[in-house]
Amino acid sequence: MPRIEWNDSLKLGVAKLDKQHEKLVGLMNDLFDACTQGRGADVVEEAIFEAHDYIDYHFTSEQRLMEEYEYPDLGEHVDEHDDYIVQAADDFAVLREGAGDEAREVLERLTGWWVEHIGGPDRGLADFLRAQGLK
Repeated sequence: MPRIEWNDSLKLGVAKLDKQHEKLVGLMNDLFDACTQGRGADVVEEAIFEAHDYIDYHFTSEQRLMEEYEYPDLGEHVDEHDDYIVQAADDFAVLREGAGDEAREVLERLTGWWVEHIGGPDRGLADFLRAQGLK
């Protein structure tokens, strides 16, 4: 999986989530470009930093929504976020080392996770939030 194309299939109908997800997709695409276009270690490091920082912000924001609306699958959803954070730390370390087959596999895993998470657990969360009246 190369870059992620932001399109209607990734939109969930909850403005706050959609805005954050669109930003995340852009940051993941920036990271993909930095790693695959040979832009240099400093550019890759900056892309990793920006992605990591925004991912933390997004997960915290999403968790607050789940707590505020008493989302019944909060624990499972937060566990997925926690697992991603652990895996992403290892993956970001690989990307800092440079290009190659391993880096491409890491990029595919990172971008694939977002597409699957937005389309699966986050879609379930959005359905729940919309049923609670959040748009």
